[in-house]
Amino acid sequence: MGLGFRQIADSFRVALQFTSKQNIRGALGYDDEGFHFDRQVGQRLITPITSTTTMELEARDANIFEINLVGNVTSFGFKHGIIGTYLIKFVHDAVGGHSVTFDASWKWSNGIGPTISDGTANSVYIVNLFCDGTNYYGAYLTNLS
Repeated sequence: MGLGFRQIADSFRVALQFTSKQNIRGALGYDDEGFHFDRQVGQRLITPITSTTTMELEARDANIFEINLVGNVTSFGFKHGIIGTYLIKFVHDAVGGHSVTFDASWKWSNGIGPTISDGTANSVYIVNLFCDGTNYYGAYLTNLS
């Protein structure tokens, strides 16, 4: 007399899902076809940040930032640079004319970064960056009202 086995299911699926701080969602799964990894990349905005004299944004927290300029920023950069793209929106307060000095590792077209200090009251500047893990390559739109 032999042992008999009964088939319970034709296939099964197991998945481990996660969402990172930068809103990268993924799932590691296993089904009858083997292991697979599915991911979806999103974007995450940090709620508006009020400027300080020295600012170092955490690149692991988001890739979109809004900075409300209420004074001059003498040092502005990222810590824990991650390869990817970043978008920064600078908004002048009702006074305007505040300056921002960017980190030396940021590279600009023709070597010239944005002159944010010419901003009028409530004007907006957009900085778009690509990080290769070492340098930030930037482009910008200035004095939008």
